[in-house]
Amino acid sequence: MRVVWLQLATKRVDLLTIGRVKLHFEIAPDGDVVNLKIKSNSGNHALADLAIDTVRATRIFPLPKNVLSTLDTKRLPVDFDFYTYATR
Repeated sequence: MRVVWLQLATKRVDLLTIGRVKLHFEIAPDGDVVNLKIKSNSGNHALADLAIDTVRATRIFPLPKNVLSTLDTKRLPVDFDFYTYATR
């Protein structure tokens, strides 16, 4: 996900503000992302869009059978934070 974030962020760096976006999503058995939601955003709209686009553009592998067997909903819940900060 880091590589995708960096690729997308470099194209939008002038639009971003300092902040953090907290996302929640679930990974389906085939690796698809479902129920992607913003839990909070202390940055601007561009930062939230970048975080969502990063998750959607990241290739996630299918869940292993031994992981699936431990999940009640057959989806892996994920909470993920994206940060931007000043470097100077």
